[in-house]
Amino acid sequence: MKLAYVAIGAFVALFPMASFVLIALEVVMVFQIAKKHNAVHLGDIIWFCSVMVVVSLVLKFIAAWLHFIPLLGQIANSLVAAAFIYFTYEVADAHYAKVAAGK
Repeated sequence: MKLAYVAIGAFVALFPMASFVLIALEVVMVFQIAKKHNAVHLGDIIWFCSVMVVVSLVLKFIAAWLHFIPLLGQIANSLVAAAFIYFTYEVADAHYAKVAAGK
């Protein structure tokens, strides 16, 4: 599941201004992770996604400028998006595993 989200995110990030689709992808990913751990708590998901969206928006603002560099900017943007999604998946998976364990 993780690699599918990373691949989709990397592909979407290749297109200018399509990076805001990544925010929706990331929110769905976090919800799916919480659901996998049977730890769907609305307040916690809103908190986690809010923090993730703020960080994501900063990265997407920077990424928008990368698209002005032909080809290299798009590849760099794609790599940054893939790395952020991978990192977010790992953090969300660890967080919701703890929530499910009741810690």
